[in-house]
Amino acid sequence: MSHPNTNGKRKGLPHSKGCFVCGEDNPDGFRGKFELDERNHVRFHFIPRQTMQGYGTVMHGGLQATILDETMGWATAVASGRMTVLAEINVRYLLRTPIGEELIAEAWATEVKKRLVKAEAVIRDKEGVIYARAHGKFTPLSEEETRYVDSHLIYHEGDLRIFDHLSAVEGPVHKVPI
Repeated sequence: MSHPNTNGKRKGLPHSKGCFVCGEDNPDGFRGKFELDERNHVRFHFIPRQTMQGYGTVMHGGLQATILDETMGWATAVASGRMTVLAEINVRYLLRTPIGEELIAEAWATEVKKRLVKAEAVIRDKEGVIYARAHGKFTPLSEEETRYVDSHLIYHEGDLRIFDHLSAVEGPVHKVPI
């Protein structure tokens, strides 16, 4: 799979309405937007709210893992040309991640094989201080499963259509349990 050409600009990625991380309609989630930069790194800007704390002014570690998972998932989807699902994640919490400050999750694929895609990710602030780092292994979905997931994604004008290279579906898409 060749990497998408962003022409040196950041490109938005699709989302689903109810996703905890990127769902526009999920009042409990982060409601953010994933972007792909010119290096094929996926970025997600967010500000953790008080309701996302583990204690005091520290962001809950499980929510950090969720964001790292989702950001790496998009990085592996871009790199492989298929939706992927997490098979394994290793998160290292380096510093207490603050609540109420703008943070950036950034992920990139490190290895792409037919049945396994590896990625790395960090959560950092605007100054580059890294609060958490992750390594993940992802399993690519089949073309049929990817088309099914893609048929439920929401694309805004200018969003990168990652899966357009897959063959067109004739007739109804078979619902594949995911």
